[in-house]
Amino acid sequence: MKKLLRLIILFGAPLLVGAINLAHPVVSAYPTVYHALLHQGGWWLVLHFVNLAAFPLLGLAVYLLTADWRGLAVTVSRGAIAAFIPLYAAFDAMVGLGTGTLVQSARTLSAEQLAVVEPIIQAYWASSTANILATLGSAAWGLGLLAATVAITPAGRRLAGTALAVAGFALVGWGVATGSSGTLLWWGAVALVALAVLGLNHGRPMASLLALAAMFFGTTHVTPYGPLGAACFLAAALWQQLSRQPGADPEARDVAPAGATL
Repeated sequence: MKKLLRLIILFGAPLLVGAINLAHPVVSAYPTVYHALLHQGGWWLVLHFVNLAAFPLLGLAVYLLTADWRGLAVTVSRGAIAAFIPLYAAFDAMVGLGTGTLVQSARTLSAEQLAVVEPIIQAYWASSTANILATLGSAAWGLGLLAATVAITPAGRRLAGTALAVAGFALVGWGVATGSSGTLLWWGAVALVALAVLGLNHGRPMASLLALAAMFFGTTHVTPYGPLGAACFLAAALWQQLSRQPGADPEARDVAPAGATL
């Protein structure tokens, strides 16, 4: 891949995902998804059409970030991201575009017809299929980014790095399953994991930024978590790019060594 195209995807994908999802409607602020999208259904559809391309490009950006890395952890990361791309795109198509289309169509119904159709739209929005796609796609993202943090951790500290990756993965699952995401306890736990990863990497921020990207975007792509996750990934990519420039401190170069086994 030509260097310019690589840089466009590496930096452009997280920038696009983060910027557009800053304006993602928060459905939980409304009694039903129909009420949430009633007056912003057009924007909802535009947003999710863009996300349908942006999410796979974000997955490709992760692959490009780790393209020169070697080892088991990197293989796990790439496999997880390969799963993330179709799963999260399917989730976006079904829940984003599907629900938006249903709401737009329902706007022309009479009050009596809407009384029948609105619960059906809500059931579609909250269906088990939608939840499974969201869970699997988010888990694949989290695993992919957290495995990358393990790959970049110094060889003698990768066991501890793996333990922190497991803790970060479990933290996201706990937050989503219990509705604790966004609580003071949750934010504190996220900060502790990120600081611990930073310490393992001798204060170099790339692994910690990837861990934050995993935990934030793995929670949801909706604001503030999705944009925060995209921003952390963008910062990690920028750090890697700057540390590769001539004159950069060799000790600060965040590239997993060839032949690493974990």
